[in-house]
Amino acid sequence: MESKLILFEGIPGSGKSTFSRKTALFLKKNNINTHLYMEGCLHPANLDGYAVIKVSELKDLVENFPSFKDRIYKSMIYFNDNVLIQLKKNFTTKNAVYKYLQPNMVWGGNLEFNFFDDLHQNSWLKFSEKCINKSEVNIFDCAFLQDHIVEIMLFYNKSEDEIIDYFKRLEKNILPLSPKLYYIQQNNVEKTIENIAKQRIRKHNGKTWSEKVIELISESLYGRNNKLIGFGGMIEYFKRRQEIELKVIKSLELNRIIIVNDSYDWKAIQKKIYEALID
Repeated sequence: MESKLILFEGIPGSGKSTFSRKTALFLKKNNINTHLYMEGCLHPANLDGYAVIKVSELKDLVENFPSFKDRIYKSMIYFNDNVLIQLKKNFTTKNAVYKYLQPNMVWGGNLEFNFFDDLHQNSWLKFSEKCINKSEVNIFDCAFLQDHIVEIMLFYNKSEDEIIDYFKRLEKNILPLSPKLYYIQQNNVEKTIENIAKQRIRKHNGKTWSEKVIELISESLYGRNNKLIGFGGMIEYFKRRQEIELKVIKSLELNRIIIVNDSYDWKAIQKKIYEALID
């Protein structure tokens, strides 16, 4: 395969996670060295779960929490005069180190936007440089569009043009990997979100998926500015997000395949994905 990076994107319930897993299995069965990175996992390019502090603050951090020294240094990344510490995989949310560094999390609108931008541009560039000479394919579930748009749109409330500019610069870092982006489009956004909300009813920390998403949207800068509240506000957000995502990918150079999944015909869509893989 020419492509060393395959990206699956779409709103929740579109099927991107299912297709990511099935595509990874398909490639492995065809003896292609494949690495799959699902949403929420320790990621080679994205910085989900990381907190950032100045290198000059690292000594004080270790002295304040000496028993956690090894975990603090685990998965640590240096960037200029800063250091990124992986909290999500190395500490529980109740841990003292986690609580101490939570205000410095990369995700959640905690950082000045230009710094957030620099961190991710650098991270994706380093990932690309590391993979360019390897005989392997990496599959990312929602790490390229969704994760970044959620942050830039909700917490930084950036304009459509600013979002497109961000992705054009991010794309340049991965173009050497000949990436393919599959976007699973849902024309009936409301139906899709209603379906996934009914499926994801298991509570985490006392809240269902839809309750957590509604809270995230309504309390964000974008949600407050656009008065998005309740289930209706969540639907409006996902409609707008898909609209922006489609505009973003149509502005990019990478090989993109937009597949409409209104019929939920999983087998037919998977066939299209496999066919596009070998084009």
